[in-house]
Amino acid sequence: MHDDVVRSVLPGFGGREIETAGDSFLVAFDNVESAIRCGLALVGALAAIQLPIRVGVHSGEVVMSEDQVLGLAVHAAARIVDQARAGEVLVSGTTRDLAEGAAGLMFESRGRFRLKGLSRELELFSAGSSG
Repeated sequence: MHDDVVRSVLPGFGGREIETAGDSFLVAFDNVESAIRCGLALVGALAAIQLPIRVGVHSGEVVMSEDQVLGLAVHAAARIVDQARAGEVLVSGTTRDLAEGAAGLMFESRGRFRLKGLSRELELFSAGSSG
């Protein structure tokens, strides 16, 4: 059920499923606004069937092949989702900065975090929508 809901939401935001592991999805997007809005839609769609999820979004350089996405940005996104609370879309400061000006998106700082495997602290933001 979870996987079906996720796969039904992704196309509406241009999300490309890269891989799954258990109930986790790695999804790539062409822009941050679509990634954030998709994350918010997924939280809502799965909450409706009482499956709270956590979403982490980071933006950065990656190397893409047909079936893989590699790079530090992928690692950072995985560490960000580890910090997210149930029902939360948590984004990096980089992603928040790139989404500046996106109508209806709001961000609240959750503080600075030292994430395993990353050389510097990242400020993380809880994302929300006013509409």
